[in-house]
Amino acid sequence: MGCLLNNKSICLIILFLSLSYKGQAQKHDYIWMNGYDAEWGGEFGNFQIDFKSDPVSVFDIDYQNSQLDGQVTSFSDSIGNLVAVTNGCQFYDKYGNAIPGSDSLNPGKLSYLFCENGAYPFTFDMILLPIEDKLVAFHFGIRDDNKFTLTRWPTYKTVLKINSEIPKVEDKNVKINTFHGESPAACKHGNGKNWWVISPQKDANNYYIHFLNDNCVFVWKIQSIGYEYSFEKCNADGVQSFSPDGSIFVRYNNTCGLSFFDFDRCKGELSNERQIILPEVFPPGAATVFSPDSRFCYFNSSRVIMQVDMEEEILHADTVAIVDTFPAPFGAGFYLMQLAPDGRVYICTGSSTKAWHVIEYPDKKGKDCWVRPNALEFPYWSYHAIPNIPNYRLGALAGSPCDTLGLSSTVFPETSTLAHRVYPNPVGDAFMLELDEGTQHSDPWELIVMDVAGRVVTQGVIPPYAYLHRVETASWHPGLYPYVLRNHAGQILASGKLVKNP
Repeated sequence: MGCLLNNKSICLIILFLSLSYKGQAQKHDYIWMNGYDAEWGGEFGNFQIDFKSDPVSVFDIDYQNSQLDGQVTSFSDSIGNLVAVTNGCQFYDKYGNAIPGSDSLNPGKLSYLFCENGAYPFTFDMILLPIEDKLVAFHFGIRDDNKFTLTRWPTYKTVLKINSEIPKVEDKNVKINTFHGESPAACKHGNGKNWWVISPQKDANNYYIHFLNDNCVFVWKIQSIGYEYSFEKCNADGVQSFSPDGSIFVRYNNTCGLSFFDFDRCKGELSNERQIILPEVFPPGAATVFSPDSRFCYFNSSRVIMQVDMEEEILHADTVAIVDTFPAPFGAGFYLMQLAPDGRVYICTGSSTKAWHVIEYPDKKGKDCWVRPNALEFPYWSYHAIPNIPNYRLGALAGSPCDTLGLSSTVFPETSTLAHRVYPNPVGDAFMLELDEGTQHSDPWELIVMDVAGRVVTQGVIPPYAYLHRVETASWHPGLYPYVLRNHAGQILASGKLVKNP
């Protein structure tokens, strides 16, 4: 069966607020979790970072001795109340209890080895994406590989239902593909509802562009573009990211450099590569993050933070900070960076420390951004754990073809060019779309149903090789509903009209 979404009208006021980075809605990233080895006591324990206050508040929590280092990320409801937490091994509810059926994430002998006594070892490899009443986790497994030693594959999805007090596991470790990937980055579709997730293929210039529609995740396309970061020459990788406005995607390899691409949020397509070659090998660190206004991109090594002004005609990197503080007993260099809902950038360290670094004003050029070493202090030790968070507040791309889907003025052909049928018609509470099984359908297609005013009432992606699809219509008013079926290039393949009787 295909997976189709009902496109609900969005109030203009809510849409306006969602475009504000510090808006009051969609506070899904307002609580971060951290800590480890709480059973030891003393300087070890779990703590919570809460962005509902400014300055941010940090306080210790009793979280059932959970290991919240490494691959840790959390998700809150729209007003900032904690819903679920994961360390890459399993999910926990807001009380710190293991969610039944959520254990053994990322199955495999290496995962079991690491999770038996701690948390998942790879960081930034899981993203939590909400859609409807579900929370979809996009995550990578870890395997031993003769060429890369440890590498990320396969790709999984895990789905939680979050419409009750305690989330429930709906699907777990559903395999999406088996390519050898690098860390993923996520961005809202131009319709403001669905999601894109991009992960580069390791040792290649192939970009796996995934589409999330309801609880369906699949590869929309594999795009080959730009510089090839071959393992023989570029034997490291880094953290990819999107700009908050979704217009730029950056790939980072701390051996070779960075590739910046324009991103089309409607088509799910990269273009216009601009590359920065590194003057020297940057030792581990290898993160990227954009300023809230999407103008500046920051990347780092363990000792240096660089800034790129995306408004420059020829992109280049300027040094904005060099770490010179190493409190005992471990060093406190730069490791992973994340833009927080308070508009600051927080930087975790690559070893156990009790503080993070902070970029106070990331929207400012050069050293005016003010990198503050060890500025956010913790009650317990933290170990290289910071969440991979998309911009949950990004709204629809106003004025774009996929905001209205560009169909309000479309002249529909009277006859279809593709063999298909819809039944029943007139429709009741649902109808079925059926394609001829001989139809060549190796790419995802899109079904759009409108009312006579050209407003979209249903928009859904039909996965490759799917031929039978159910669409709910119980909420429709009586009337005439034109529909079109089109491919990923926007070409109309079929069209027709549905009637909803009183």
